Amino acid sequence: ELIENGALNRNSPFHCPAISTINASGHPTSRTVVLRGLEQDDRTIRFHTDCRSSKFNELNNNPHIAFLFYDVGKKVQIRLEGKVTIHLNDITTSNFWAQSQRNSKICYAASRAPGTYVNKPPSAPFPTQEQLTKSYNNFCVILTKISKLEWLHLNSNGHKRAVFDWSSGVNCESSWVTP
Repeated sequence: ELIENGALNRNSPFHCPAISTINASGHPTSRTVVLRGLEQDDRTIRFHTDCRSSKFNELNNNPHIAFLFYDVGKKVQIRLEGKVTIHLNDITTSNFWAQSQRNSKICYAASRAPGTYVNKPPSAPFPTQEQLTKSYNNFCVILTKISKLEWLHLNSNGHKRAVFDWSSGVNCESSWVTP
């Protein structure tokens, strides 16, 4: 429910989880993404990215990903592991592009790829409608099938930690673990 609320509510602490991927040198890299959707029955979560980004290249080379969510008020941490499916210029991207607000679409209209070195911070893009339409080509949907969920609740009366694992198949193996 916390993750589902994070996908629906931009004020939720779970709206912007950290993700970790592996770069071309074999090192882990982490960054924050905006959680865009959750299909609870299918254990699939969704975020969007620019196909020119290092994140896209890293996931294209190694589809394994980790998510980290934390709600300081509830003192709950959730870690997810999964494998991504990348959607680019297909019916999935077309559908989610159509549902995206203009302000979200503007993120994909930058003339340079994310992470490009520049001499000074670039101005915010103010794309024309034609440029905004073309920026669809930079838009990518990342769907992650979750294979493992780890829940941790911090409490002065004793921390609690549980693991839910689907990696052996459809059935979930769950157990308490030492925090």
